[in-house]
Amino acid sequence: CTLKSCASSAVTLKAAGTGEVTYYVGGLAAGTWTVTAGGKTQTVTVTEDGHVATFTYNGTGDITLAPAK
Repeated sequence: CTLKSCASSAVTLKAAGTGEVTYYVGGLAAGTWTVTAGGKTQTVTVTEDGHVATFTYNGTGDITLAPAK
C-alpha cells in the first residue's frame, strides 16, 4: 500500500480460535503499533517494506491494533 492508503488509526478484529495463533495484519502505516487483546498489550513494528503487523495471541474476542503514541 502507499502511505495514503494505509490504515493509520485503530483497527479491530475478532479472534475466533483457541490455542496460540500467529496473526498477519496488512495494510497498516509504517511505525510502532500496540496490539491489545485479552487485557494484555504488546508492541509491534510495521515496516515500510511490508506494511504488515505480525503477532501471536492465544484466546478469543477482540484484538485492537492502534498506532503507538
